[in-house]
Amino acid sequence: MITAHSRAPRRAGRMQVPLRVVIVMGVVLAIGCTRAAGDGSIAAIDVGLVGLGLICAILPDTHVGLVIVGSIGINWVAAVDNPATPWAIGVAVAIAMFHAATAAASVAPLGASWTAAMARRWSRRFAVVAAVSVPVWGATAVLDRADVGRSPALVTAALLSLAASALWIRHETVKPDHRV
Repeated sequence: MITAHSRAPRRAGRMQVPLRVVIVMGVVLAIGCTRAAGDGSIAAIDVGLVGLGLICAILPDTHVGLVIVGSIGINWVAAVDNPATPWAIGVAVAIAMFHAATAAASVAPLGASWTAAMARRWSRRFAVVAAVSVPVWGATAVLDRADVGRSPALVTAALLSLAASALWIRHETVKPDHRV
């Protein structure tokens, strides 16, 4: 009797192994940036995050990635006192790298081959997020030094910017003929 499990490919596609390495690298890079930006972090949490990263590399289409991203964020907030540190760019890029690799690894079966167009599209997506991280950090650094108090104008501008960004991202990513 042939089952779905017995028909599963025995070898990973050409792009699957590098993607799964990048998943773990993203977690390790986030831990390193958190340690560099703060007073260090708890070693047991770091080991746990790497372990979860390994699980996510093996099973990218589970909710383990969500737990990792949340844990990286909590670890950052607990360990880092300066919200405007340049290390925030490193953590943002690490999370983007982790997220892109996890999503890319989970869109096709293990044995699937990737086309050059797919690799370009996913690389472009990652590059956009990484590039946007720098001006967002810059705005955070400026606002961290400014004495804005409880400015309703600033809150309104921030919410409008967030809404405009969300609409633009939705327009660029959700199209009727959009393919992975």
